Amino acid sequence: MNNWQLRVVENHGDIKGSASAEELSVPTKTLFDDIQAQLKYIPKNFSWTVGWKSYVWQEEETGNLKDLSEDEYATLLNEGVVAYTRDADGSSDEGEVNTTDEGNNP
Repeated sequence: MNNWQLRVVENHGDIKGSASAEELSVPTKTLFDDIQAQLKYIPKNFSWTVGWKSYVWQEEETGNLKDLSEDEYATLLNEGVVAYTRDADGSSDEGEVNTTDEGNNP
């Protein structure tokens, strides 16, 4: 039985704006520190949203997180859904697809 589900993990917040500002500067170290604290690793695929967002696999029973493979991420982007087909014993059982938002917003 496969207990891995697709989750969206993200953290973003507000930065004070100015009508005269021509650029936005955000130090990435703070953002990478937050990703590392929440996921315990830096995923290969993520996007910045004055914060961060990544799709990950979460094991239902333990809450452990796992990065998507390049193929899984490409399938998600191209088709909008992806099934977990990896397993410790090499089987190809499909998991549930879920895009529930997870994470904390500051």
